[in-house]
Amino acid sequence: MAATPLLALAAFGLGPMGGSTGSSPAANLKRDRGSATGLIAAIDSSGFVVRQLLAVLAAFDHRLTAGQLAFQTAGAAPGVIDEAIDRMQVADLVRRTKDGGLTVSPELGPMLRSTGVSLADQNAITTDALAQMLRTLGLPAASRKQDRIDAIAAVFADPTAAAEVRAGLSAGALVLLDRIVRAAGPASTDSERVGLPRHVVITAAPARYASLRRVNHPTAEVLHELTSRGIVGVGEYEGTLWVWKEAWPLVGVPFYPEWPHVEAPRMGRAVESAPSIPKIVPTIDRMLSAWQTTPAPVLKNDEPRIGKADVKALAKSCGVDEATVDLAARLAIAIGLVLRNVLSDSGRGRQRRVEQGWMPDPSLVAAWRQLPAQKRWVRLLAEWCRPTTSVGQQRLANRHLVLWELANLADGDGIVDERAWAIWFEHRYGTMGVAEAVAECLAELRALGVVTSSGPTALTTMARVALADPAGVDSLFADESTHATVQADLTVVAPPGLRHDLAARLATIAEIESDAGVTVYRLDADRITRAVQAGETPEAIVAFLTALSDKALPDVVTRLVRDGATRAGKVQLLSAPTVLVVTDPADLVTACSVKSARLTPVSATVAVSDLPYAKVRAALDRKGLVADVTLGATTTRTARSSADSVADLERRAASYRQYAQGQKGSMYDAHVRSLEAQARALADPGGRLEVNGPLALTPALAATLDR
Repeated sequence: MAATPLLALAAFGLGPMGGSTGSSPAANLKRDRGSATGLIAAIDSSGFVVRQLLAVLAAFDHRLTAGQLAFQTAGAAPGVIDEAIDRMQVADLVRRTKDGGLTVSPELGPMLRSTGVSLADQNAITTDALAQMLRTLGLPAASRKQDRIDAIAAVFADPTAAAEVRAGLSAGALVLLDRIVRAAGPASTDSERVGLPRHVVITAAPARYASLRRVNHPTAEVLHELTSRGIVGVGEYEGTLWVWKEAWPLVGVPFYPEWPHVEAPRMGRAVESAPSIPKIVPTIDRMLSAWQTTPAPVLKNDEPRIGKADVKALAKSCGVDEATVDLAARLAIAIGLVLRNVLSDSGRGRQRRVEQGWMPDPSLVAAWRQLPAQKRWVRLLAEWCRPTTSVGQQRLANRHLVLWELANLADGDGIVDERAWAIWFEHRYGTMGVAEAVAECLAELRALGVVTSSGPTALTTMARVALADPAGVDSLFADESTHATVQADLTVVAPPGLRHDLAARLATIAEIESDAGVTVYRLDADRITRAVQAGETPEAIVAFLTALSDKALPDVVTRLVRDGATRAGKVQLLSAPTVLVVTDPADLVTACSVKSARLTPVSATVAVSDLPYAKVRAALDRKGLVADVTLGATTTRTARSSADSVADLERRAASYRQYAQGQKGSMYDAHVRSLEAQARALADPGGRLEVNGPLALTPALAATLDR
């Protein structure tokens, strides 16, 4: 499966070709191998060397002798061609012949179009142009078109005649021919790649009345030497150039003088700390709480993610980087933890304005919060591997291929240079593999806690277990700690195995300063203020810290909690329109001095702004005014839940069922069953959050296909 991992993925229902399997993985693989879909997938992810070999095979009518193979691949580094042929054989693309040559497999043959352009191709060239070529070569023109083509081909097939034609070319023509060969290979190339403007190419095209054209460009005369002798062809409308298939014996060089080769990148020793719940899990919990009161606006282009301003604000309040917040939001939307809600609906006709926001789904979020932290993390990883929201086949393929290559690293090995590895990956899996997509995948895997956060990049122990068997992650957290040390310098020193619910609650009132080995938090007054605004009480926070600490709680910590709590409610922010309410007039003066908030005072303690509340809040946050957000009257709507969607699906199913009554074999029956199946799935929050492995292809899983 090292040659065609996409087919192995599909056998287990994973990856871009995955889905409903209905049979055993081995039977699925047997079905896909040799099929049109399977062959296309194998070619698309086979790398540039394989694709170049297939182009050579196509130019030689699907068969290469040992001598032709050796001549055409003479410029390749040792071992490169043999490795590519091995991959092609495993993928059922080619077969070795008895003489050591290659032939295209019978399944691929009908699908592999010739890359060369022949004089005999229909509409490739006119009979009159062939006659002009023969006259230039000093040969009589037969009456039939095929006879003319055969006569030209015979000249180039004869070594002596071909040498005479080549000797008659000018030095400039030989140089230009070499440029065309390098740029086009056995196929065609754009004239710009050869350094020729399109109008020059058209001027040099062989045509019946070409002698009447004025050649105003010196290169056109040189190119005309090649086109008039049947060596080079010209696409007059496309501005393309190629070497005629019949003329390749005259060229006397391989189609591809160079073969791509990228050395496998260097590996280093990966270092990993003890398994711990990644930051993205508590980040999503805090984001859901924030969206309960302050929905994230739905983007105007309808993309299932949140805007940059909201990402930045959430990253600041959650104490994580923006990439983690963006990924967390996309996964939360894809899973269905948040749903679109209409926040305001005003005006009519062209003046109608509808504002939508992402708000938590009460039904699914309730089930989510019942899950242990490690199961929430596994569900996020499963969504990344099997997204319900389409991310495109190529991006999904890169995700799984990256996981496959990481899973195949030797124990203890890690990637030293991710950029070099991405370039090697693109070379190995092109055109499906893309270096930029690999970099994106590695960044997201790091945010998910799937790869090591520092040092050489490798899968974490927790990720290896989860990818093979999601249920096995529970065993890694059997011995969790319930205590930390709260110190007088306002830091909290927590062991790596601190129970997740305790770590998640601690993160709402403290920010992480260090997570190397033990995790060091620092209690933060602003976070305490926000926690109180979200429903916490100072008494509950003090009680939590007292129970958490393995020592007596310092008085300075109690005072910090009370000071942070007193700030809650000093500033209130209302939306639609945005209204600022303060208890101290001095705070209003400070707020109105923030120009980016565009606040206008209407009383000693109230001001309004025409900006959205999110922008006003961000402006006030930068000034140190921690606002308590309350939704205005136009946005106080009951949040949608999946139960509403279930009811809607059931109503639609009932309507179609009634419409289909009395219509035997109605086409609506399948639609009714589909709607009912969707309703049953949505009505089961536990089932929607359940994860059944495997999540990705591992060497051990791939090995089962051969048993």
